[in-house]
Formats: sequence, structure tokens, C-alpha cells
Amino acid sequence: MSQQINIPNNDNQSRSSNENRDRFLLRRGDATAVDGDPVLALDNRRVVFINRGTASTTGETATVEINGARDVVRNNPSGEITAEQTGIEISGRRSLIVNRGLIDGGVNGVDFVNGGRSSGILRNNGTITSDSRAVNIGGRNITVVNRGQILGTGDQRNGTIYADATAENLRIINRNSGVIDAGEGNQGAGIALELGDVANDVVRGTLRNRGTIQGRGQADPTTGLAGDGIRLYSGVEGGGTIYRGDLFNRGNILSESSQGPTSAIRISNGLRFQGRIVNTATGVIDGTQNGLYFGDAEHDVTVLNRGTIQSASRAVNIDGTGITLNNIGSILGTGDQRNGTIYSDATADNYTIVNTTSGVVDAGATNNGAGIALQTGDAVGDTVTASIQNAGIIQGRGQASATSGQAGDGIRIFSGVVGGGTTFQGDITNSGSILSESTQGPTSAIRFSNGLSFNGTITNQVGGLIDGVQNGLYFGTGSHNATVNNEGTIQSASRAVNIDGTGIILNNIGSILGTGDQRNGTIYSDATADNYTIVNTASGVVDAGAANNGAGIALQTGDITGDTVTASVTNAGTIQGRGSATGNQSGDGIRIFSGVTDASTTFQGSITNSGSIIATDAGVEIVDVTLAGSIENSGTITGTRAAIDASAAVGAVTVNNQGTLNGDVLLGSGNDTYNGSSGAINGSVVGGAGNDSLIGGPGSDRLVGGVGNDTLTGNGGADTFVFTPTDLGADIITDFQDGTDILDVSALVAAGAIDVNNLNLQQINNDTLITFAPNNTVLLQGIQVNQISATDLVF
Repeated sequence: MSQQINIPNNDNQSRSSNENRDRFLLRRGDATAVDGDPVLALDNRRVVFINRGTASTTGETATVEINGARDVVRNNPSGEITAEQTGIEISGRRSLIVNRGLIDGGVNGVDFVNGGRSSGILRNNGTITSDSRAVNIGGRNITVVNRGQILGTGDQRNGTIYADATAENLRIINRNSGVIDAGEGNQGAGIALELGDVANDVVRGTLRNRGTIQGRGQADPTTGLAGDGIRLYSGVEGGGTIYRGDLFNRGNILSESSQGPTSAIRISNGLRFQGRIVNTATGVIDGTQNGLYFGDAEHDVTVLNRGTIQSASRAVNIDGTGITLNNIGSILGTGDQRNGTIYSDATADNYTIVNTTSGVVDAGATNNGAGIALQTGDAVGDTVTASIQNAGIIQGRGQASATSGQAGDGIRIFSGVVGGGTTFQGDITNSGSILSESTQGPTSAIRFSNGLSFNGTITNQVGGLIDGVQNGLYFGTGSHNATVNNEGTIQSASRAVNIDGTGIILNNIGSILGTGDQRNGTIYSDATADNYTIVNTASGVVDAGAANNGAGIALQTGDITGDTVTASVTNAGTIQGRGSATGNQSGDGIRIFSGVTDASTTFQGSITNSGSIIATDAGVEIVDVTLAGSIENSGTITGTRAAIDASAAVGAVTVNNQGTLNGDVLLGSGNDTYNGSSGAINGSVVGGAGNDSLIGGPGSDRLVGGVGNDTLTGNGGADTFVFTPTDLGADIITDFQDGTDILDVSALVAAGAIDVNNLNLQQINNDTLITFAPNNTVLLQGIQVNQISATDLVF
């Protein structure tokens, strides 16, 4: 029969239950102390111990042992259960410990023993302390609910709350007033769960925090004393075990450690996390070294952050596979960020980063670091599948070197192999703001670097902003298969878009803008770029920016002698070069120039315009490059210095004009072709050297053949054909209209090369040959000598 047993004051005897439902009471103010044995062993079913006094033991034993089933220990506010070894040890099943007082053990405060069938609930409204481990979980179906304090009073071996590898199906709930703290001045994690003791073991669990969980100290991250806030790790060397469950935080999860991967929350040692991590609007996950850290494993996890995840070094670390990060709150740097506020390791794969409308990813004002930095692949040939969606703000900060891990890109995706050779396969979609304040080298709002190949689509939606002080969007050298669809704004104070590598298609439906002087073009291709396409649609604007200097588009072509670059530019919108600068900031609309000094490179492709190209310098300029294509205009090209300047081009240049050219067309030393039969030009067409073919339009054209045997066709209108002393060659005018067209010989007269009253005219069949000098003639087809008079000349 069960008994009500009052433990006398100073009883100092070890006791145990004899019957089911026995009840033991230690009154307030009473004390009992036992050496080498427990004060009380609950060996039967439904035994209850109510403690209002002080129970203690010395030696290697627990003060209270629970060995039965459904036993209950209630430690009231005045109660103290203390031990040199363990305060309460549970080997029984479905036990209940309710603490409103103090439980303290030198080795363990409360111990659900390892490797057995211990189970039950620990409800703490008081204080549980230990010099070594406050709570040990080693059984199954164990729940810890904390409204009080669970504290380390010395270095905590493997966690202030610790679950052994044999533990199964556990729940830890830390309420609003709850504090789990390894202890100021100590070493150790707030919570450390060693999960699974054989490969593929699945441990189910739930972690919920509304209070504070604090890891402490600077212990080596590979040791059990590492100061994580919460550490979940595999109990099998090399990993392979699984945690299946959720982690919810409404409070504070903290780590002060600056060591290696130590974190506010760390998943490590090959543990596979299957479930959710939810940080609510009031939640703070803050680690000095890392906020949230996923180690290398095959995860299936969704992170939902509505609160704050932050770190003085790295807010989020992604490693392994199968991670989805949804940010509705803030992911922040509170100090310089090593390789990104959000960072993926080179071994990461199959992950997704989503930053929603209210989401902020920011390396932090006055800090250095990228918003997001994704190290991609750890072996040549690696392909990593991942994606980024942004509707909020992603901000890179500071002025760290572009080659360092602290470079201030908004998003940086780079190869994890020295020299490159890895591929990022996935899309980047932006309807928010991706920003970089860095002015260093290739640092950008979005940058692909270190030989990475990007295989995917970048979509900047309407309202989306990609803005970098040094570069907006930067493709480094790589074998890309990339499409950029810009419906929003890409801009920079120095260069809005940089194209390097191969296989890039840029479709602009929105705006690509300069917000300061543009170095070598608002859109620029490096000398190593190849196989790329630039399309500016009817609504598209490419503009170096009012009051700035710079070209709209500048394409540096080829980096070795004889290089051929395949590319094209198609414009149906507006391309605008600005300013009065010279050199690489000159205000051309489109400039194509060589990347080598011997003018031996070739641009294989065409420039096609049906929109507007406007420039304070040349609308289109070709410098030291062979244009193995043509300039096709059915829109408007306007240049203050020239509409088209190909005077420094190498080889033949072809211009087909069906639109309007405002400014001169200056051709080069090759056998050039200008066909304006369906277009108009407000300026001169100058053939330069070579045997050129110049065909005007239906209006009044001014054609200058230049040096060489040129063929000139006015094609209707009152045309002017210009000849100078240096324009040597045997020219032909195919359709000179007597009384309408004009021969401008004013330069010849001024030089004293001819006497207009004594021209050397010769009838040849139905044509008239005019000889200005032995090597300077023009044949007027279909014109008789007697038709030529002073009225046909300008002198």
C-alpha cells in the first residue's frame, strides 16, 4: 500500500520507494544530506517527491534517482536539490520533473540517462545549474520546457542542454522568460544535440525558443566546449544521420564565439537537417562568427526569417544541398563580413535564396562585405544548381579590395577553383534593389568572377534596380550561357554593364544608365569577350547620363593579334553618349575598338539601328578594328562630331542607311560601301582611302570620294560631289544631273590645282572625263562635255 513519507530534518539517510504511488515530502526549512548514496530513489510507479527543503549528496551519485514509471518530482520555490555529481537522474519512463526552485549538479543538473529507455518531461520555472552540464538528454520522448533559468556555472561539456546520440524524439521549449546560458566567463553551447548513433539514423525533434539561448566562450569549434547558441550535429563520425523536425525562434539565440564555424545556430558534422527553421518577427539569431550555419550534408530544409539574423562576420552560411532560404526580415552584418553576409561554400548545391519585398540583406553601414557571395564548385567541371530571387534590398558595403573575401558586391558568384572552370546553373530574378557602394576594381551590384561560368537568366523586372558605384552588372571571364532581360534599371557611377567571357545575351527593355562618368562605356565589353549579343528594344534606354562623360556602348574587341570576336548590337530604343571628354570617356553612342595595339582584330557582326543613337561625339565609331559585318540604320543616328566615324577602321566598312543620319559619315582606308538610297543624311559622306562606293538618298547628299577609285551615286536630289587636291584616284559619278547636282572643286581652286575657266574636259563615248591632275579624275557618266559649265561647279 502506498505511503505518505515525510523526510525528517537532518535525516541524512538514503531512502527509496517501496510501493507504487508512494509520496515523499521534504518540508520547507528541512534539509537532508547523504554521502555516496541518493537521498531518494523512486523505484516504483507513480511515486511522487515534493521538495520544499534542501536535499543534497556528495560523491558519485545523484541526489534523486528516478527508476520507475510515471514518477514525479516537484521542487518547490524554496526547494534545493544539489549534488557533487547529478541533481536528478532519470532512468525510468514517462517521468515528470517540475522545478520552481534550484537543481544543481557538479556534473549534471538533470540527467535523462544515455543509452536507456528514460523518458519524460522536465518543466523548469526555477533554476537548473551545473559546472559541467545543466541538462542531459539521453533517452527517448523527452520534453524540456523552460520558463526559468538553465545555466552553466562552469565550462559546459557539449552544451548547457545536451542530447546524447542515443536520444530519440525530443522537444525543447524555451518560453518567454526562459534563459539557457552556458554562463558568462565560461565555455560551451547553450544547446548541443548529438543526433543519431548509426548511419541513416533519424532523430525527430522540435526546438522552440521565445526567451534567450546563449553560447559562450572562445573554445575550438571542433570541441564539445564550442560556444554555439544551438548546435545540432551527427553522432556518427563522417555524418549521415538525420534530424527531422523544426526549429522555431521568437526570442534570442546568441553566440559570442569568434571561432571557425561556431554560430548562433550550427548544423554540423555531416548532420542532415530535414524540416524548417523559422525565425519570427521578434526573433534574433546573432552570432559573432556566424549567425546561421549549415554544414556539408544532404539537407531538406526551409529557412523562414521574419526577424533578424546577424553576425559580425557572416550572417548565414550555406553548405551541403537542399536548402531554401526565405527572408522576409533582416539578414545583417554587424561587422566586416567574410565572403558575404549570406555565403555559400564551394561544396554547396541545389539551394535557393529568396529575399521578399520586406527583406533586407545588408553587410552593414561602415562595414566591408558583400550582401550575398556564392562560392561555386570545388573541382573543375563542377556544376552547381541554385537560384536567387530578390524583391527587397540586397546591399554590399565598404571599400575592401575587389580580390578579397570582404569585397563589397551586392551579389558575387565566383568559382571555388583557382583559375575557374566551375558553373553556376540557375536564375537571378530581381524586382527590388541590388546595391553596391564599392568603388574598387570589378566590384559590382552583381558580379560573376574568378573564371565562373554562368548558365541561366538574369531578369531585372519592372521596378527592379541593380546599382553599383563601380559596376552595375559584371560578367567576368567564363564560358557563359547567360541571358539578361532588363525591364527595370541597371546603373552605375562608372560602368553599368561589363561583358567578359563568352555566350552572353543582353536584352534591354528598361534603362541602363550612367549616374557618373562612364569608363569605357555604359555597356562595355572587355577585350576577351566573344559570342555576345546586345539588344536594346523599343522601350530600352542606354544612356551615359546627363552632365556625365561616356559612351552609350563601348566594345573592346580582341585581346590577341588576329583575334576575331563574334558579336552584334541591335537597337530599337535610345542609345546616348554624353559629354566632351576624350579617350575612354568620349561621348560616342556606340564605339567598337581594338584590344591590341596592332589593329589586327575583327568584329564579326553588325550594328543594326531602328531607334535613336545620339552622341556628343560620334554616333557610331569604329577604331582600329575590321568590321566584318555592316552598320544598318533605319532609325536615327545623331553625332555632334560625326554620325558614323569609321575613318580609323581597318578594311572595308559597309553602311546601309534607310533612316536618318545627323552628322557626317567618315569611312576609312578600305573599299567601303555607303548605301543611303532609301535614307537621308544631314552631313557629308566621306569615303576616305580605298575604292569606295557611295550612294546617296532621294534628298540632297554631299559625297566625298576621297583617295581611291570611287563610285559615287547621288540618287536624286540636288547632290554635291566634293573633290580636293589630295583625293587622288579615278572616280565615277553614275548619275550626275546637269543643272541640279554640283561639283565642289573649291579646295582644288584654293590650292591652285585647277583653273575653272580652263578645265581639262574630254568626251569619252557618252561620258565626260574631267582631269584635275594626272592622278585625280572624275568620269561623269551620261554627260556630254558641252553640258558642263561654271554653274555646275562650286569654286
